[in-house]
Amino acid sequence: MTDTTTPETVQEIPDEDLRRLLAWCSEHAAEPDALTTLNDMGATVLRPALGKDVIATVHVIVEALEKDPAPSAHVHAHMMILLSTLLEHRGQRDGFEAILLRWMRHPASFGPARATPPELQKEGFVQRLADALGWGKVSLTDDKDAISRFLSWVDTWAPKQKAEAGRIVAMMRRNFPQGGELWKLVRVEFNRERDRNDRGPRGGRDDNRGRGRDQNRERSRNKPAAEGAAKDAAPAEGGEPGAAATGEGVSAEAAATGEAGEVKKKRRRRRKRKNKDGTVSAGAPGEGSGEGSDEGSDDGDDGGDDGASGSESAASVDAAPAAPAAEPSSEG
Repeated sequence: MTDTTTPETVQEIPDEDLRRLLAWCSEHAAEPDALTTLNDMGATVLRPALGKDVIATVHVIVEALEKDPAPSAHVHAHMMILLSTLLEHRGQRDGFEAILLRWMRHPASFGPARATPPELQKEGFVQRLADALGWGKVSLTDDKDAISRFLSWVDTWAPKQKAEAGRIVAMMRRNFPQGGELWKLVRVEFNRERDRNDRGPRGGRDDNRGRGRDQNRERSRNKPAAEGAAKDAAPAEGGEPGAAATGEGVSAEAAATGEAGEVKKKRRRRRKRKNKDGTVSAGAPGEGSGEGSDEGSDDGDDGGDDGASGSESAASVDAAPAAPAAEPSSEG
């Protein structure tokens, strides 16, 4: 049959004329032009009004092909185009599934040697096999060879399409573990295949992201040491924490020395008051010198304690044993 139509004119052909084309294909099912004519009809085979007629015609063609033990590459190519179109037929789901399984059982169909363009590598084919297994329309034992050829064909797909189909195969492996080695025919590593396009030249998804992770790890390792160093260095650099907060540059050691000096001042003042009030024994040796030094130190408390502290300390040491020294003389 000579084809004089174009995709535009085919879309305009009435349903009755299309039915006549389908009838011609059925009558010449054994001829290669039958498949070619069906594919030339394009998306018109998906018209709901023609659904049953299309499915009936394809069954007649597949029956004729079953008698040929070695269909040509031309036949295989046109069968894949036709099946890819019919896969989208929503109104004839069961009819298409029956055609797919019938062609899958042909000993020369599918297989690893049947190269298929990526646009025809549709995960819907694998989903239909899974559905057929679920409904018991195909057997893992009786149809093992057919399933093996089909999955070997899927294994030749492009990485992206193969990864999408591989997820359905993984589901079938979980639901039908009795399939055993069949499911291993589709060799796909989901994470690697999915991320391959995103990998950088060094094997990472993103070099910048990888460097960021390394920097974060380095910060995490260095943080405890840095905190410990900061704690050790804080008194030497800025003094005690309170001094750093208030802006004072006094070290912890200087603060402690200042507190001790204040205590000494208070003690000296108390001793001076006692001396002035006559609380110390009158006959104690060194009393006069003690008073003189205390008075001198009292005068310098507000201005220069550091210069007077040495003489005050000496006077205190001389005056301290004076009271106990008088006790033995009173007992005698």
